[in-house]
Amino acid sequence: ICLAVKGQKSCYAVWSSDTAPPLVALGARVKLVRDGKERWLAGDQLYTGLGDKPCAVAADEILTEILIPEHSCRLRGVYLRYSQRQVIDYPVVSVAVAYYQHKKPAAFRIVAGGVNPAPKRLVQAEALLRNQSIDAGLAQKAAAMAAKEVGPIKDVFYPSRFKRDVLRALVEDGIIACVFGEKAG
Repeated sequence: ICLAVKGQKSCYAVWSSDTAPPLVALGARVKLVRDGKERWLAGDQLYTGLGDKPCAVAADEILTEILIPEHSCRLRGVYLRYSQRQVIDYPVVSVAVAYYQHKKPAAFRIVAGGVNPAPKRLVQAEALLRNQSIDAGLAQKAAAMAAKEVGPIKDVFYPSRFKRDVLRALVEDGIIACVFGEKAG
């Protein structure tokens, strides 16, 4: 029985973490240890999207290390969030944007939170930006594409359209901030 969204056949809740989207955008990996043996998972493989088992961690495993790749020191990134209250509140929608300008071709990693049961890479929006000269118009197109990549968004308090509109605005602002160092209008 799902207590978060009435009528769901399985447990469902949106992922509202402030740390998960940036870690996935940065390409972080995590080390899990059990009985002296270790295994590494990419950040986006850690989150299952299953409400009853949100992380791919066994009951007797412990997460001991988070490794952020060294090349992440040479990127431009931003984390943006919308919440009802700015203090001590979980994000209703969040976006982490990482702009790997040192790579050839330059690439973006865009990860949304609060719109899916796991952090969501917005790969179609990323693909639209790849190898392009970024301007405000292209940022708007990528943001519109990002809003289409999610959904339907099941949420007790916010309708899907509202969350898509917020996501679109955050993605656009994130792209502009990474490329030009400023907020979009």
